[in-house]
Amino acid sequence: MKNKTLSLLALLASIVCIQAVSSVLDGKLDLGNLHNYSDQLIPGYVFSEETHDRDLTDEIATLGRVLFYDKQLSLNSELACAGCHKQEFAFGDTLVASPGFDEELTERHSTRLVNLNFSHLPEVFWDRRAGHLDSLPLMVLSNSIEMGFSGEHGQPDIDSLVRRVAGVYYYELLFELAYGDKKVTAEKMNLALTQFVRSIVSYDSKYDVGRSMVDSNTLDFPNFTALENQGKRLFQSPFSRELTHPMRTII
Repeated sequence: MKNKTLSLLALLASIVCIQAVSSVLDGKLDLGNLHNYSDQLIPGYVFSEETHDRDLTDEIATLGRVLFYDKQLSLNSELACAGCHKQEFAFGDTLVASPGFDEELTERHSTRLVNLNFSHLPEVFWDRRAGHLDSLPLMVLSNSIEMGFSGEHGQPDIDSLVRRVAGVYYYELLFELAYGDKKVTAEKMNLALTQFVRSIVSYDSKYDVGRSMVDSNTLDFPNFTALENQGKRLFQSPFSRELTHPMRTII
């Protein structure tokens, strides 16, 4: 078991490099030089009908990026989407259960957001309550535990958040840049956040480089060590409830 644990850790340690997605320099957006969200490099081994989002634009994704890191989207202005979806952890969380805006715990840790644009999952979200990625942001914002604009239990509704965002001076510029007018709506916020999430792509990690060198992810990667390849095989092995020990079998 010790060797298997070390192998798995070696694999996980190799999957650490995520594409930079920010156009921010010294805390300020350069609106004349936006990050290229709409035409990013996609690994050649990725095959998906959703690989290219035809509606994704640099302007809308940029607005989504600002919203994603803005704590004002939570009821008490203390938690941003990025507070649970941390970039350094593949836009996920290391906690067993991620806390909401007032520190009340959700039932699980936050879903990792990297490469969601390529998945074919029938449901998304940690509890599978969203039928599609495009419906996820508003569900988070209007959840009574997560961001707090539920309209229930004495909480304000999503329209209150819309008014809050509309009252922030820089969002007038960003919404006009993204949509051609300054009007803030829940639907526009949802689309912007969705486009930003769809733009989060891993393409140059050690795993990506290795996968591009072979025809199948089940093959050993030439750039992996023997221990890392052993960990990859362990990671990809079917789950079994039986753990065999030389002296006993645990079920």
